[in-house]
Amino acid sequence: MLRFFRGTGPGTILLAMVLAVVFWIKAFAGYRVPLQSDGNMMVLYQLLHDFAGSSYLAGAVLSLVVVIVTATTLIAFNTSTFFIPERTFLPGVLYMVLVAAFPEYQALNAAIPASLLLVLAVIRIAGTYRKAGTAYNFFDAALLIGLGSLFYASLIWFGILLFAGIQIFRTFNFREVLISLLGLATPYVFLFGIFYVADFDINNLTRTISGSLFDPAANAEWSRLEVITSVFSGISLIIALGHLFSVYNTKKVKSRKVISLLVWVFMVTVAVYLIIPSAGKELIFILAAPASYFLSHYFIFMKRKRVIPEIIFSGTIILVLLNLFLDI
Repeated sequence: MLRFFRGTGPGTILLAMVLAVVFWIKAFAGYRVPLQSDGNMMVLYQLLHDFAGSSYLAGAVLSLVVVIVTATTLIAFNTSTFFIPERTFLPGVLYMVLVAAFPEYQALNAAIPASLLLVLAVIRIAGTYRKAGTAYNFFDAALLIGLGSLFYASLIWFGILLFAGIQIFRTFNFREVLISLLGLATPYVFLFGIFYVADFDINNLTRTISGSLFDPAANAEWSRLEVITSVFSGISLIIALGHLFSVYNTKKVKSRKVISLLVWVFMVTVAVYLIIPSAGKELIFILAAPASYFLSHYFIFMKRKRVIPEIIFSGTIILVLLNLFLDI
């Protein structure tokens, strides 16, 4: 099965699109769970939610479109940077597979647009490699993360990536730290300014932001299949990361730095899930981005030893499909 998705031809695109639509069947039918953000919707997510209206179908279609755009962006990032040394659609395909692991979160939710903005921020951070002078990419990246947090408040914690990026790609520069902080704050300065000028309720806005950041997420039970899928995927990631670290020193300098940044994205996502009470399983839309790269790297490098990669890839798809159609 893996060989059908490793290429870059039109057949691979068609298969990936068919797979994405199949994965979204439950969302099209209106299957979802109450999310924490349903009670404390951040401003931009509220606008997006209102745009979709009361139609579950419209929300599901919109969420699928954003997921496909995110998957395409992941593919383009590798194509331009080439830290996985092969042109492949695998990162995008794997992203769509991994985010489908929890069908109830495929309906429109705040983490979906936020994940796209975070991926764009990571790309801007990576663009600072060997950039002369002050890298204003960090302001752009911070601005994207700040905007993303107006969809999904917990994205603000990913501002840590800005300082990790400075450490990885640059020598310490106080000006870059400052412009990163300014970039994070800018969306909120504008937001509070608009509320003040329009005489909207600023206290209500403050309560919404606070609730989105710190109120416990709605309890979403883990089904047995979700637990099995997560354990299987976790073991697969450990295998992929083990292989990646074993060849890490053979990579070019920029590739090593990009990989280090992706590891930071992965670690921050896990930390946010474990520490922040408002964060829940919707973080899969962020976690899947670095995970898709780690797995793709493993599949590309292990093409001569096909058995284990085939088991991992096919097993993941089968488990996701079982999750979709079996309620156990």
